[in-house]
Amino acid sequence: MEIGNSKSVADREDEGTVVHVRDESGEPQFYGDAGEKKPVTIRVAGSYSKTFRKAKERQREKNLKRGRAMFTAEGLAKQELEVIAACVIAWEGFTSDSRPFLHSQDNAVMLLDSAPWIREQVEEAMSDHQSFSTAPSSS
Repeated sequence: MEIGNSKSVADREDEGTVVHVRDESGEPQFYGDAGEKKPVTIRVAGSYSKTFRKAKERQREKNLKRGRAMFTAEGLAKQELEVIAACVIAWEGFTSDSRPFLHSQDNAVMLLDSAPWIREQVEEAMSDHQSFSTAPSSS
């Protein structure tokens, strides 16, 4: 195994993989008018990405500055959600009150918190490392 390849793995995972979002019962979601339906998608960075590692590092730094205050069940759950949301790179097809729901870190936290079935899909994509590969493994 060539150790130098680890940088390319992180780079590929930073580019992200696209998830076709399913609703809470597993049905693929679409948007647009009947003549031009497009899939609702989320682009997700992987857990081997620099994006993920930087989000974890930011959480550790916050913990060091805040001390024990963040070490509650609620605080740890919030931190975990923020790390996952940091790996949401982009999305298409989401609306709120019939208006486009624009991608931002705060909106990603809100989306993943209010729709646990979407969070589950994002977490699955983050750890599906094969989906980030450009070539099949030779191992």
